[in-house]
Amino acid sequence: MDSFRFPEYGHGGDHIGSRRVRRAFQFTVAAVVLFTGVLWYAEYFLRYDNAERLYLSALTLEPPSARALLRSAVKQDAARRPYPTPKYLHALAEVETEDQALARFREAYSRDPENAWLAIRLGCRLVVEGMPAEARRRFQEAALRSEDNALPLYLEAAVLPWAEAEEDDLSRSVALISRTNNSERSVTIGRPLWFPGLPQTGYWYADLRRKTVQETLFPIEYYVDFLCARAAEQISAGETLYWDTWLEKVQEMGRAIAAGAAPDDPSEPADPGAAVQALTGIRIQLKAIAERERIREAEGVAPETALLERRRMLTAAQSRLEEFEASRTALVAEEIARFREPMRMAWEGAAVLFVLWLAATIVTAAHRAGRETWSVPHARWLIPTLGAVAAVQFALLVVTLSMLQNPGPPAVSWQPAVHALWRVALAATAFIVALASFRGPASAKSAIRRFESADPTEAFREARAARRRAVWCLMRREYGIALGLYPCAVCAWVVLHRVALGLYPWQIKLLADGFAAEEIAVVRAALVGLL
Repeated sequence: MDSFRFPEYGHGGDHIGSRRVRRAFQFTVAAVVLFTGVLWYAEYFLRYDNAERLYLSALTLEPPSARALLRSAVKQDAARRPYPTPKYLHALAEVETEDQALARFREAYSRDPENAWLAIRLGCRLVVEGMPAEARRRFQEAALRSEDNALPLYLEAAVLPWAEAEEDDLSRSVALISRTNNSERSVTIGRPLWFPGLPQTGYWYADLRRKTVQETLFPIEYYVDFLCARAAEQISAGETLYWDTWLEKVQEMGRAIAAGAAPDDPSEPADPGAAVQALTGIRIQLKAIAERERIREAEGVAPETALLERRRMLTAAQSRLEEFEASRTALVAEEIARFREPMRMAWEGAAVLFVLWLAATIVTAAHRAGRETWSVPHARWLIPTLGAVAAVQFALLVVTLSMLQNPGPPAVSWQPAVHALWRVALAATAFIVALASFRGPASAKSAIRRFESADPTEAFREARAARRRAVWCLMRREYGIALGLYPCAVCAWVVLHRVALGLYPWQIKLLADGFAAEEIAVVRAALVGLL
């Protein structure tokens, strides 16, 4: 073997220079990836103190994971401040275990007793824990601190029969509902805890808000079910004296709750959960109307036309809102799939290129290709071509970015075409590298021409072996170049994504739309003529 040296296959080349070039390329790629990682790390880990960072991270996690972070945030905040920050305690109370939630809410409220929304949340938790008397006090405090909001008064009325241990006497709670109906207050449900720097358009925030609406209105729904059951019992017994008036007041409360879901000013930002609130108000009205119709039936009187028309309109509105609620799940799932597609493409490309490079590396090792092959020259057109392919990959990712900003109808029509082009680009990379590797080195016949005095058979065999090693070494190196250019393209896309959308591509919970605007539009259309 020593007698046969083939410069065409790297023998006697500048191995040290080739190694320096390879290391320089590797360091450049590492620097690009590190720069992108440092941008993300600095934004989410160095920009805020530890407690705030944990709070920010916990907002977009499921309760078990968020609970651990918020407990740490509360602990660190208490170690730094003589008085813990209420919002950390409040956030922890929202995700705390059932046996600890009430204690957390109480601790948070003791730190921020002027917070009307926190008083309401604590009151609702007290209802769940079976403490109506204390819940009533919290609702009263919230009503004093939020003079324009009818919600705490309705909640107080909902717990009043149990707070005073007079479940058989509903007159006082109905009287409170009546006074609230006649006031100029509107029903306003607060927002979940959120971070000012995070958008409120994502589906995660929408789901939190919808859950908050459900939990806040639960005591009122429970009260209405109890009242309607008591009404049905006494109406069946022929006691219908005051029930029609009472049920009319409850019906008006339902109308006020539904009206609170659709603010009069269309320019106000739409809060998610409007459909949940409107449906609750509609259900309350329908339950009250059903009992009022039962009264007419018991008295042998036909229901008024206005009452029947009201029930018909409410039923139509309920069907329309329930239809939206049923379709919303599919819409959100489709939206999540849209935002996951670019990330899936990025991971798919990385996996394909890594597998190709790994396979070439294994085959190269099996052929025992050593340092002699480091200096085998590339085809002149290869590096510019691989750079162009990386630019195409970056361009395809940018196209997805544009499509995500302006989906158009239908929202996912771009995915099959872009994904097909993406796979074509990956296949082109594999083909280009294979072509350059097998066609690049000189043939064995041309390489043995300088060995005229040697045995032609032996020289040809050695030349073929050397060429084979050079081919696989070139393939490994060229797949490595493609694999190195690829993260550079992806990192450029990640930075552009952050600049264009304000978030990183993996923050899908914040990127995927929560359809709040569509929800409020459906609510307004469904409630036309009902408010």
